[in-house]
Amino acid sequence: MVAEFGEQDAAQLIERWGTGLDEAYRASHTPRLAAADIRQLEHLSPGKVEAHLYQEQGAAASDRRLRLYTDRPIGLTEVLPILLDFGVKVVDERVHRVAPSNDLVRYLLDFGLSAQDDPRLTDLLAAEGCQAVWSRRVVVGLLLRLAPALPVS
Repeated sequence: MVAEFGEQDAAQLIERWGTGLDEAYRASHTPRLAAADIRQLEHLSPGKVEAHLYQEQGAAASDRRLRLYTDRPIGLTEVLPILLDFGVKVVDERVHRVAPSNDLVRYLLDFGLSAQDDPRLTDLLAAEGCQAVWSRRVVVGLLLRLAPALPVS
């Protein structure tokens, strides 16, 4: 945390968020990932869903993890159709309720994804279009039709 935020900010963030992370989260996440998650949760605007797609070290080329940060519970039945429209298979789900000391409640949803048929689909999720889908500015079908024009990193 200190390396990520500096000594003074890290101490304040640990005090505010440290006790709000559930036991399952603390057991399965490195301090570096916790710092990144806290940064996302700290800057989350009310009513917004922020998305972060990443590939774990050593994972297959077609596998990714998608983390959603939100201030409301989101059920699998809401998320699954969107992810299936992208053409990815959801292989696991981890949900963490984060309750920091300032009475805010946040949710971190972490999904294991696989796109064995077309690894580019997971890269499409990482493009700017992913945020447009989660913020309801565009539907997945339209995004997929626009896919050839989207910058994919």
